[in-house]
Amino acid sequence: MNWIPTTTIVGFHLKKYISIGLGIAGMGSGIGTFMFPMLLRYLEEKYGWRGAFLVIAGITFNLCVFGALYRPQAAKPIEIAHPQQSNKSKHLIDSLQVHIFKNVIFVLLMIQMVFVWTNMGIVHVHIAAYIIHKGYTKTQAAIVVAAMGVAFCIGKRLCWVNGFCV
Repeated sequence: MNWIPTTTIVGFHLKKYISIGLGIAGMGSGIGTFMFPMLLRYLEEKYGWRGAFLVIAGITFNLCVFGALYRPQAAKPIEIAHPQQSNKSKHLIDSLQVHIFKNVIFVLLMIQMVFVWTNMGIVHVHIAAYIIHKGYTKTQAAIVVAAMGVAFCIGKRLCWVNGFCV
C-alpha cells in the first residue's frame, strides 16, 4: 500500500545513493512479511480471528496515515492562486494531477505493478494454507512465511550492494 509513495519519496530525496535507499526502503516489506505471520498467529490465539484482524486493520490504518504524510521537499515556496469561477473545473483537474496519466511509460509501469503485486499476493495468501494442507501446523506455516520475509530482505540487501533495484 505504501510502496509507490515510499519509492517516489526516496527518489526525490536521494539522487546519488538511490539504489541503497530503495534497497533499505524495500526491506520494510520483508521485515513486515517476517513479523506479521508470527504476530497474526499470536493474535489469533489470544483474541480469535476477528480480534486479530481488528488489530491488523488498526496497524494498516496507520500505514495510510503515514503514507498521506509523504511529501517531496519543496524547492521554493508554493504560491496559491485563487482561481476565478470559470476556471474552477480546470483548477480541480490541475490539483488532482491527472496529467500524469498522459505519460505512457507511467501508465505501463502502473499496469505492470498491478500484475506483479497481485501475483506476489497470491503466493503470500495461499502458501500458509497449502503448508497446513500438507499436514504441518499453523505455527510451522507462519515460520515459512516469515522465512520468505527474511529471503526478501536478503534479496533487497543484494540489490543495493549491486547498485540496482527493482
